[in-house]
Amino acid sequence: MSPFDQSVLIRKLTLIEERLELLRPFAALSLAEYRADIVRKKGAEKLYQEMLNAAIDANFDILVQSGRAAPADAFASFVDLASL
Repeated sequence: MSPFDQSVLIRKLTLIEERLELLRPFAALSLAEYRADIVRKKGAEKLYQEMLNAAIDANFDILVQSGRAAPADAFASFVDLASL
């Protein structure tokens, strides 16, 4: 990968790390507490979605930069990256 591509990948991985850190307090909640607070629940879902999107983007970048074809879909991006 060129330095530019590495910086893009680092930015995506940093986003994942930051969102994961924001999700840590949710681990202390019981399932009932989590379900009872719709604002927390929606916040957690949004953070998780941002992490997942960044991971899928990173997968595509790594696969394409390694000379592979772009995966067919998000699920395939994880399978293809695992095989790489």
